[in-house]
Amino acid sequence: MIFISLLINYSCEKFERVDVDKTIAKEGNYWQVSAIGYDDATLTVTDNNKGKVTAEIVFGDEEMTISGKVTEEGIWDYVYSNGDDDKPFKLVEFDDEVGESWSYNIGGETITRTVTYKSTTDDTYFGFMLVKVIEVEEIVPEGIDVAGRPSNAKKILWSFNHRFGLIYATVTLNNDDVVNLFTQDTNTDTHAK
Repeated sequence: MIFISLLINYSCEKFERVDVDKTIAKEGNYWQVSAIGYDDATLTVTDNNKGKVTAEIVFGDEEMTISGKVTEEGIWDYVYSNGDDDKPFKLVEFDDEVGESWSYNIGGETITRTVTYKSTTDDTYFGFMLVKVIEVEEIVPEGIDVAGRPSNAKKILWSFNHRFGLIYATVTLNNDDVVNLFTQDTNTDTHAK
């Protein structure tokens, strides 16, 4: 469930001009993510129509289909709107700066995402190389549903790179346990800016 927030949608004129080949979500792109104590997860893009993305997630014994929007500029999701693509929520724009913040209201509660760090040099390990990242902290109020299910997370620190997408995520669960997700493999590196 934590891995779901990887993909995206936003209704704006600029998204009608998406060059799919320049995004991290080209059809066939995949991410394999692992976390201690959890089965490996794989997300594979099965369709990308002008940035409108459909992806399949396999996580343990579960399989699900999600959709969203990915552009050259960033990633938007609608997991909090339970798939309603008229209600997007920005996950990240790659030119965001530290301190920028945005919110989404659902059921009288507010989810907030804030840029907490942005590399100016290649300083974060991704496999055997160093890459630049942008980190976005997401605060999730108790009792919020994610993709139609109760969230078991209260905070997520997302780390993204414009070429590779998700680098890692640190998830603080409602019971204060921390789960670290790491991208083990992806084929998105051919889409450098």
